Amino acid sequence: AATVGSFNPQEISNFLWAMAKMNATVDVGLVEAMMARARETLSGFNTQGVAMLMWALAQLKFPVDKGFLGALESWVQESRDFSKPQELINVLCSLAKMDITLSGAWVDAMQKQALAMVRSFHAQDICQLMWALAKMEVVVHGELLRAVMKRTTQTSSSFGAQSISNLLWALAKMEERVDPVLLGAMQW
Repeated sequence: AATVGSFNPQEISNFLWAMAKMNATVDVGLVEAMMARARETLSGFNTQGVAMLMWALAQLKFPVDKGFLGALESWVQESRDFSKPQELINVLCSLAKMDITLSGAWVDAMQKQALAMVRSFHAQDICQLMWALAKMEVVVHGELLRAVMKRTTQTSSSFGAQSISNLLWALAKMEERVDPVLLGAMQW
């Protein structure tokens, strides 16, 4: 019979993702055991596995302990490059939904990764990134903010009303001045 101790990183993230996707009632002790195993095996997780794990924890409304967050912060800082924007954004949105505040080094690492892939962001990616950063009250680096605003202007035709309102909410929460050119490009 399988025990939690025999789960590898992919099996942990798949198990918790499936439980969250099914809206299953999961025993707290089981989730705690899975999280302990995730912490033990974190170095074996890929970026997709971390994104799935964090999404599942947010959906299950499971509180993440500081020990795991510290291990995850170290994992991110070890040059773990997210291969897809959605993976990075899922992690940030999950942290925001769990009301987790990031430390300076972690914020820097995540913003650096967002900056590296902002050219491939779609409207939804932009809105979710900015929402998560605003919700976590992150001070966005000027370089990232300029790159996001440039990408927003480039993709403005794909922004719907919901995307526009979400982005403007995030910018207002960050107390950022919105460029009139950007607002003009977003008018429908």
